[in-house]
Amino acid sequence: NLIRETWEYRWSAAVDSALIEHAVSGGTVRDACVTELRSRLAKAARAEEGAELLLRGFLMGLGDSAGAAAARMDALLIADGDFSSLCRACGHLYRLYQWKEQYGEADSIDDRMLLNRAFDRCVQLLPVMHTVSDGAAGQVQEASMLLYQLTMQPDFADKRERLREALEMLVEQNPIHPSLHGAALGLLYGMEPGWKTEIDRIVRGYLQGTKGEMMKSADLLQGLFYTARDLLLTDDSFLKEVDGLLCQLEDADFTAMLPQLR
Repeated sequence: NLIRETWEYRWSAAVDSALIEHAVSGGTVRDACVTELRSRLAKAARAEEGAELLLRGFLMGLGDSAGAAAARMDALLIADGDFSSLCRACGHLYRLYQWKEQYGEADSIDDRMLLNRAFDRCVQLLPVMHTVSDGAAGQVQEASMLLYQLTMQPDFADKRERLREALEMLVEQNPIHPSLHGAALGLLYGMEPGWKTEIDRIVRGYLQGTKGEMMKSADLLQGLFYTARDLLLTDDSFLKEVDGLLCQLEDADFTAMLPQLR
């Protein structure tokens, strides 16, 4: 089951030209790459760009050199107000945090400080993401799950309380996108199973509310089961309750909801 590759190569005048052009960046390939990395990081306008460059530099073996750019990355995290960009940056930095021990370069980049900053910025903006579009709701779900997974790490366990507060603020918003509503409720349930009673009440409110609310219930359940699948796997009573509520729907209403329920 080995993976085999076949490489073909040939000389090209363009290669010599490119090497000459980049010779001013350093006397060796490594030095030139470090210079290019720092130059691109200095020009980066968004946090996700900077974090991706740090990750690429680490994977290229330039961790020690990239570590000097932590101040620039920190500035990008502070200045960037785009939630999507900050979440992608957080994802890149989380991978950096996970991979550093595998590569034996735990001290090359202050990834913990940067990851703390990215987490704080994402949590700061999370409660105001309640009115996102349908297309962006999935990204916010993924970001919320990432933040939750991050707090499961021993180094970031002290962040869980702040995430819980942000999620509680989010579910109190009105209006709120139903799929995001469900996802936040599922994460709160993961932190505190006592939220089960509130989840029951909210699900019942969607399914037994106005026609408009009822039509949103499929998105609510999708978000809920995205972050708290164990509600289905371990809690038969919840599954039976949802089943009972769905069975009470008129055929036409159930048919209209079926695409989202699937």
